[in-house]
Amino acid sequence: MDRELSMLLDEAQEDGLIVGDILSLLTARWQGEVRARLTSLWKQGKVFVSKVEFAGSDWIPAKDAKWTSKWKSGYFGYYPDLGVHRLGTHDQRLQVRLLATLDMGSQVSSISVSPAGSNLVVGLYSGEIVIVDLNLLRISKKIPAHSRRVWAVDFSPDGERFVSGSQDGRIKIWSSDGKEMKVVAEMEDWVTSVRFSPDGTMLVSGHKIADPHRAAVRVWRVDPPSLVSPFTHHGPGKNVYAVEWLPDGKGFVSGGSDKRVACHLLDDELPLFQPDKHAGTVTRVAVHPSGKWIASGAWSGTIKVWEPATGKVLQTLEAHNTRISALVCSPSGKFLASGGRDSYFYLWEMPEGRLLGGMRAHNGWIRSLVFCGGDTVLVSGGSDGYCKIWAIERYRRWERE
Repeated sequence: MDRELSMLLDEAQEDGLIVGDILSLLTARWQGEVRARLTSLWKQGKVFVSKVEFAGSDWIPAKDAKWTSKWKSGYFGYYPDLGVHRLGTHDQRLQVRLLATLDMGSQVSSISVSPAGSNLVVGLYSGEIVIVDLNLLRISKKIPAHSRRVWAVDFSPDGERFVSGSQDGRIKIWSSDGKEMKVVAEMEDWVTSVRFSPDGTMLVSGHKIADPHRAAVRVWRVDPPSLVSPFTHHGPGKNVYAVEWLPDGKGFVSGGSDKRVACHLLDDELPLFQPDKHAGTVTRVAVHPSGKWIASGAWSGTIKVWEPATGKVLQTLEAHNTRISALVCSPSGKFLASGGRDSYFYLWEMPEGRLLGGMRAHNGWIRSLVFCGGDTVLVSGGSDGYCKIWAIERYRRWERE
């Protein structure tokens, strides 16, 4: 730096610059170097900095700044195209308003919203299923559905039925008003996740298996109930905690205890891709409405965004400091919402992967998140036994201090 200063002073004397001009030139040169370094760090997913200095009219990172990929209140953040910005809780781009809090009477493990946005189905640790009238914001029915925890619920595309999967090993289909229609399967393995296909004719389910030789992913026909095919691509003895269909219904995505995310076509023996980029068990997966990207969340607190055709990692998103237990894409594909054991949900702007902000929503785990009727209403279910309905009122890009 001394040598550089000497050279700049010589240049300044030749150009007739005053001391203030020299300092401005030095600041600009140093800012350029710092920003180049920050751009590199940004590509690695580390976007928050704890120390900054005020130079002229702008905040810039201090040379001894400590970098972290975790959200921390009061820190400053950096984006290459926008500069340095304060990350205080009162300065977040995300602004939400709590519309309603509904007491379920037991820990919430899963939630699903009807396609019309009029009803909410909630699976509970007690084995019960609760139907909520979203127009009146009240519980309309409580069903003693299973003997153990209801890990998964999902409405059919036409909204006429919903499916439930439980720790008791049963997959059941119900009418939208809560009348049991049929039992699709009974087994020893936990049903950790189950989803209707886009045309409503099939189901895909994920399992915590009792026998290491059994498949952790299975595809079922709804009418009549029958097993179409088991999938063992996650390996012997590995559990699968998340499944989602691809939008065209020709395949599905799964994530499990082998730390892998698999994209599988129904008519192929081998998955399209099955990378092991996560550092922990994959607990949740989400798919863009048109299939542009796939997101996965893991016990490590990391979210990864994938290119479906190749399995290439497009983004690595960090905010949660513990296990991710909820992940959902908004109906437009513009937002990704994540929830974790840390009691927070975070909203991400996609496909850039920009963190809009977060909210401590529950006392305990956030077990499930769903968007309701569009991108502006988010429903969360927690281990505290509550379902909460949030209005996303405003979000904005980072603004200069």
